[in-house]
This record gives sequence, structure tokens and C-alpha cells, in this order.
Amino acid sequence: MFHGIVTAVQVLSGLLIIVVILLQQTKGAGFSSVFGGGGGDSIFGSTAGNVLTRTTVVLAAVFAISSVSLGLMGRGRVGKSVLDIPTAAVTEPAAPVATPQPIVPEDLAVPAPVGD
Repeated sequence: MFHGIVTAVQVLSGLLIIVVILLQQTKGAGFSSVFGGGGGDSIFGSTAGNVLTRTTVVLAAVFAISSVSLGLMGRGRVGKSVLDIPTAAVTEPAAPVATPQPIVPEDLAVPAPVGD
């Protein structure tokens, strides 16, 4: 259960890092202006850069801590690797599969040619 919670925290923090980084205003007001990032100054006041920068640092720390935690939790698990499991032999079908013939109504059926 704890493993699932830490995994959820890592995924959520990773997604939030992406959003916060895209919202930050660059020197050229690049991609953030597409989503209205230029208006962030009026929402957060003059400290918009500081708020987003601090948020990025906190989210990065949470992401790093959850990554290390998941690594330590996974280290104690004893199991086989996916690469260690033998693959099943591919067998051919016993009989070829017959292709179904279309059903034609009798009104539209073309009579078979009669020999000369």
C-alpha cells in the first residue's frame, strides 16, 4: 500500500513539475504566453517568478525523494526479471482457418455459366 502511495506521489509531482515549468515566464516569454502565462504577474503579484520558482524547487525535491524511496523499496524485493522468464514456443494452428463465404440473397445471385 505504501508503495502505491509513493508511486502516486511521484507521478503527480512529475506532472505538476511539467505544468509549473511551462507556466514560468522566460526572457522571451516563450511557451508560457501560449497559455496566458504572461498574465501570471497580475494573479500572483510581483512575486510570480518567486512563487513558481519555489514551487518548482519543492516539487523537484518531492520527486527526488519519492524516486529514492521507490528505489530503496524495490531493492528488497526478490523476484525474477521479465527478461528471465522464458517465452512460450510459437506453434502453428493445427488446421488452416477457412475463410467464410459471403451470403448472397437469391434475388441477386448470378447463375453459374452453363457449358456449351
